[in-house]
Amino acid sequence: MLVLVLLAALLTGGSPTSGPLPLATATVPPEDEAFVLPEAGTYQAVVVDVDGDGTRELARLMAGERGSIVASVWRWAGGGWEGAGPGVEVVPPRPTGAQGNVEYAGAPVRLLVRRIEGVDRLTLVRQPRIGEPGIDEACCLILDDLLLEDGALRLRSVAPRTDAVDAITAIDFDGDGTDELLATRSLPPAGDIAYPTDARLLRWTDGGFAATSTQLPIGSGDSPFVLGDSDGLPGEEAAIVSTLGGPGLYRISLEAGDRLRVDAAGLVATGAAAVPLGTGGGVAVVGPAFGLRVAPWPAGGPVGDPVAERPGPDLALGGFLTVDGRPALAIRLGPGATTELLALDALEPLAAEPIGPSAAAELARSGPLSPFTGWLPRGGPDDAPRLLAAGKLVPSLDGSGIVPAAAFGGMQPLGLLGPDRSWLATLTAPLRLPPMDPRGGRLDPPVVQPGSGVAIVPASSLEAPEVDDGQLIPATEGAQALDGGVLAVDTGGFAATIDAPPGSRVTVAAADPSTIGLIRVVGPSGRLAVPVAPPAATTPNPAYRAVVSVTTPSGGTYTASWGVRVFSEPPELDASVSTPLGSADVVVTGVTSRYATVRVGDQALEPDAVGRFEARVPAPPWPTGIAVTARDPVGNETTVTVTGVGFVDYRGLPWAAITLGLLGIAAVVLFLRIPRGPRRPPRRRDDDATFEEMEPD
Repeated sequence: MLVLVLLAALLTGGSPTSGPLPLATATVPPEDEAFVLPEAGTYQAVVVDVDGDGTRELARLMAGERGSIVASVWRWAGGGWEGAGPGVEVVPPRPTGAQGNVEYAGAPVRLLVRRIEGVDRLTLVRQPRIGEPGIDEACCLILDDLLLEDGALRLRSVAPRTDAVDAITAIDFDGDGTDELLATRSLPPAGDIAYPTDARLLRWTDGGFAATSTQLPIGSGDSPFVLGDSDGLPGEEAAIVSTLGGPGLYRISLEAGDRLRVDAAGLVATGAAAVPLGTGGGVAVVGPAFGLRVAPWPAGGPVGDPVAERPGPDLALGGFLTVDGRPALAIRLGPGATTELLALDALEPLAAEPIGPSAAAELARSGPLSPFTGWLPRGGPDDAPRLLAAGKLVPSLDGSGIVPAAAFGGMQPLGLLGPDRSWLATLTAPLRLPPMDPRGGRLDPPVVQPGSGVAIVPASSLEAPEVDDGQLIPATEGAQALDGGVLAVDTGGFAATIDAPPGSRVTVAAADPSTIGLIRVVGPSGRLAVPVAPPAATTPNPAYRAVVSVTTPSGGTYTASWGVRVFSEPPELDASVSTPLGSADVVVTGVTSRYATVRVGDQALEPDAVGRFEARVPAPPWPTGIAVTARDPVGNETTVTVTGVGFVDYRGLPWAAITLGLLGIAAVVLFLRIPRGPRRPPRRRDDDATFEEMEPD
């Protein structure tokens, strides 16, 4: 039990005696049924019924050789998943010779899922550039359907080439079960303040698209989105939150003759979603001036008077869903991962508390991975909208309540597929790029995320939260445990051994724990040693927090965290010696760095909490050198030598005063020892003695 508490202290960076801590696992549980697609840089992946047989497949765009992009499809083959024939090259490699007239490198490419009479169709959207010298502009919009015929994937053109656009979205404007395409492009300003948008409606007719263009008096043609049914009339509407020209929310709907109409909402908003309201349609809108508002939005006019409002800053609109048979609106509160469900149309909370992140999701947020909060594409088995909210699924796959789910750290769910929709496709995306909507959006150059990967796992794993709340304590090498859960390492750092399902992504945080420093993939053995290098530092012996996160193919997220002290320089050491009067031992005292051990002569010492130490060492009555060595936990040493004298340390006596005293004593002795004769009596004044007369020669 003591070992378990100490290990838990290592994870949390606290003291082993700071109180009871939750359990943690050293091994990520296996996922034997997970199918991991072959490793390749992934641009996009979508769940779609490519062949129209009622069973959804997985399609992805992946990196090929020399900058090429290859489309591939994976399908259920009775006993498992397999590739549906060879992939098809949709973007050619970079040219090695003369430059061509059309250049695909760095040009927008994406997959779009649309429906024809309720049946899926997969469309490839490409927009290459003109490759002539001195010309750098998009040349044209190219639309091809990806079809699975006779076991092979083929491209079939479905529209003539037209001028380039900023965005393209599949939307059923007229409600007949067949999607139209809305292609938009921002135009140069007309006058000083008017920023129009060219909106192109592409209608599916006789096996291809026919286009009708309308110039809309709104800017921001790169940002339309599917609003839903907001006016209660058949079909869906699109919307734009304008950022060019006059700011505001605008709705785009279909008129006779395939012309498009714009309705201004009459308010400035940051997001909107259609919601059912009474007998007709309505809209939920978030904006800085009013927070959240639910109101009708009749055709041809602005947003009506609010039915309900909820003030508050930093509200982000999730969208409409049904929970326990009740219509609800999901909103995100502030910059964190908290979600609240509000009943329509009163906007009253459906639960006593907002939906906070699971324990595993909260751990992931402390490191470089963000838990996923967003919609499960294509819903559940019944296609009803479902929200995955940082380790919680709303509602469950069977439509009941809020259930625990995997945290999906640095990962996105792609939707249910396979027979009976009993499988779930997942995309690992550690760099926090927003999910690509399968219904379309902005046409940007594709991006391959480092560490990206695609897997197909049982759908039941979606509702399987992490064991031990996602706390992980892997074995380490090259580090020594210190008190308080701190690891001691040298400048090379240490290694963590990860035992996890093959295909799991292991992410090592950089100096800033919220950023990624390294991504590695667990191989077929299920074991991976990842280096955890300390950050560059200008101060000696720096301290930092190391975080390693593991995301499994099914979205389970496990996090390990350590406090780390890097011993980059030898320990400081100061020592002195003294001799107790008449003692055959000298006393060596000193101070060194925290965590260092000390050796005085042949004696090993443990300094106190602030690094002080003391030792008694035998010494003869003449000067003798005594070595004092301080050694830090990673082997760096500092040695000083002190000189001691046993019995009496005469080196410290005041020899100048002693010498002067001895000289004084000698002078007195010498003075006292000078010989002296008898003294003559002194002469009296009346003494009449005279000088003897001197006779001359």
